[in-house]
Amino acid sequence: MESLSFQDYQNLHDQLNEVTARINNLNATDINKIDSLYFIRGTLHGRMRDFADAELDFNAAIKINANEWDYYFNRATNYINQGRFELSISDLHRAIQLNPSNYVSYFQLGSACREIKDYIGSVDALNTYIAYFPDDAEAYFLRGHSKLDLKDYEGAIKDCDEAIACKSDDAQFFVCRGVSRYCLGDKDGALKDYDQAFMMDKMVDFDWAIDFNPEDTDALVVRGGIHIHSGNLSRAMADFNLVLNINPYYVTAHVGLAFVFNAQGKKTEAISCMLKAKSLGFQEADEMIDIFCN
Repeated sequence: MESLSFQDYQNLHDQLNEVTARINNLNATDINKIDSLYFIRGTLHGRMRDFADAELDFNAAIKINANEWDYYFNRATNYINQGRFELSISDLHRAIQLNPSNYVSYFQLGSACREIKDYIGSVDALNTYIAYFPDDAEAYFLRGHSKLDLKDYEGAIKDCDEAIACKSDDAQFFVCRGVSRYCLGDKDGALKDYDQAFMMDKMVDFDWAIDFNPEDTDALVVRGGIHIHSGNLSRAMADFNLVLNINPYYVTAHVGLAFVFNAQGKKTEAISCMLKAKSLGFQEADEMIDIFCN
């Protein structure tokens, strides 16, 4: 959804008043295109986030003329902005029926289908879109994510590869590929992707990845690091403790706990965790302990 400056909003408001005046005072020219005036006003309402009035205008336009694909497409967008995805899907199907070559409708449809967990519908719509826009990284990512939910892990990895080839600076692409690799048993590959995602964006979202695989200790450790970076020490501690409940020998989780305790001013606990990490092979433990003590 676009961000509006005050000047943008004022310009839209002026345009809205102008169109409303034309609707209220129809002349001989406007009376034959009243549906397009409702459509224009609905679009302006939508851009101003006045979704209820936008819907009324789109409804009025469609009631007068039910054969314009963009009327349905814009009403679908208005529904999406409100989280009313089932209604948006119905309108997008109608828009595609009226204009099969408007390929943006397929992207919107693929995205909306994901929101209602219709992953097959999402993949089908995005297949059509990607056939015409093979360089759209976001489309590959969305299709890959839907394939992941369908347990087509190899297909998900291929789509994430394509997304990264098109646009290599989006951390979520690496998270999605990492989750897919984890599901195939490639834990080393998953960890590399998780680390890359964290290096690119210290606030990257790992919540969905952990919801997908609650015992993915690598994802939990990286999310713990994200919480440390954001200053949420209690959540970082919770993640590291979850890891150690699953695998008490996970060195990085002990190191993470040491950093949490040190940040909380609990030097004794921090040193204890670092000594545990040292016993498990962490070679920088003594150096870290010296830093904690100074």
